[in-house]
Amino acid sequence: MATDEEARAARDARLQQLHERLTAAVDQLVSGEDWKRALEFAARFRAKSFNNTLLIWAQHLDLYEAGRTSAPEPTFVAGYKQWKALGRSPLAGGSMQIFAPLMARFASSTPQNPGSWRRLDRYEKPKPGETVRSKMVRAIVSGHEKLPIGGQGMTR
Repeated sequence: MATDEEARAARDARLQQLHERLTAAVDQLVSGEDWKRALEFAARFRAKSFNNTLLIWAQHLDLYEAGRTSAPEPTFVAGYKQWKALGRSPLAGGSMQIFAPLMARFASSTPQNPGSWRRLDRYEKPKPGETVRSKMVRAIVSGHEKLPIGGQGMTR
């Protein structure tokens, strides 16, 4: 069993690897036409951030080049439970990684004082009169996106 420090180092390494993949995807957008295609692709997946759509695009292209999917661009991206609800079964190894925000709740009785905010535990309720705000505390790597419909990585 890994220690907390080893687990944190592994998470940080996955985050760094995903960031490098994103940077490489952006570096490949050299012409105006490349950027136009990337923006048109991102517009089809409005629920995802632009960074995450670039990651999906790059990872799907890798799968296409390896012969694991039949289309060069994904047509639909969903999590495992969504695929199951559609009657589809993603095959092992079809997962794509994206950035996911890790949110936390903070409370303060004097919100105008930046040093007065305290992080609330998972089920902790604020004290009477406290203001509560959610804030992203860090990004994590999420690997729950599966291969697109029509790709070779699906079974019915």
